[in-house]
Amino acid sequence: MFLYYEFEKMYIQMKILRKKLSEVKSPDLKNNYTNGFSFLDLYYKIDNQLDIKAVTEYYYFGSLEKEQRNHVFLDMEATYKLKGDKWTLGLRGNNLFNKTNFTTYYVSDVGYSSTSYRLMSRYLLLSCKYRFSL
Repeated sequence: MFLYYEFEKMYIQMKILRKKLSEVKSPDLKNNYTNGFSFLDLYYKIDNQLDIKAVTEYYYFGSLEKEQRNHVFLDMEATYKLKGDKWTLGLRGNNLFNKTNFTTYYVSDVGYSSTSYRLMSRYLLLSCKYRFSL
């Protein structure tokens, strides 16, 4: 399911995907799990000078232990255009929930695999941009 709504000063984008990936059966074990992915992006233009953006992602791995099933990520950004439209100030925050690693698993009838990623820790970035005239 994919949703996109646009209003006068705001738009919302969302996707929800939940999929039964695999059912593994053996004489000793029956493994049945669902993985999912969702995102929600919010963009809000307060006025001609100030914009705010929030980007979230949610991952669900049904085959993992309860503490490791859910992964949520959040990035936010605010930009402010100074008068004259040449200078832009920005504040950006990435990985605001400070996840340190992210591991995905795949299990099938013939084997399994896991992929692990080390992530950058939470950080804030203050920016100042100047646009030169042509």
